[in-house]
Amino acid sequence: MMRADGMKRMFKRGIGLGLLLMVLLPGFGRAQKVRVSFLTGGCITFAYGSEQDYVLGENDFPVTPAHSSFHLGSALGVPLSEKLLLELDGRFIFSSPVTLEDPSDEDTVRIDTSNHLMVGVNLIYRVSGSRFRPYILVGAGFDKVFAEDMTATSEYGFDIIFEAPSGGESLDPLINIGAGGMFALSQRLALRMDARYALIADKTNKPSSLSFSLGFATWF
Repeated sequence: MMRADGMKRMFKRGIGLGLLLMVLLPGFGRAQKVRVSFLTGGCITFAYGSEQDYVLGENDFPVTPAHSSFHLGSALGVPLSEKLLLELDGRFIFSSPVTLEDPSDEDTVRIDTSNHLMVGVNLIYRVSGSRFRPYILVGAGFDKVFAEDMTATSEYGFDIIFEAPSGGESLDPLINIGAGGMFALSQRLALRMDARYALIADKTNKPSSLSFSLGFATWF
């Protein structure tokens, strides 16, 4: 099985290759136009963790329940051909409140999840159309968690300490797939919408999420 640091090196090389292609492609900025998008929307993170991971005094709240938040993002796309586009994408997902439960005694504690940033390179296949042009995408990148140590008081009155991951432990590779569409408003402006499923290759939990976005795109 590939070690976590090996996976991270592989994903970094993949993103680096994607960025290099964006710069070196013969069509960059010439025959076809570069696309810039700005998006916002909602994100549903599915429950992750297992009660089997419970360790008294170390991992008293092993399961994070499903929760929703919103995100802001932008993307820079470079055409490879009439139907293919390579896109560098970044999305900042804001924190949201969750209630954790201790499976040993049903004690609960309420905390806010951490903000995190998803950055990746996606390959987009655009279906031909007139004003509306659907697309599908697949890509990979990294998820960076902005966590801090925190202390919260549980329902039973205990002070629970949550320690933030240190160094590289807060940076994990991710993969995503999705579909969406562009509706042209003018020659240089379009309404953009999409839905994406993302899986984060965390060392233990491997959280996944489903996001829905709406925004606009322009060309130059």
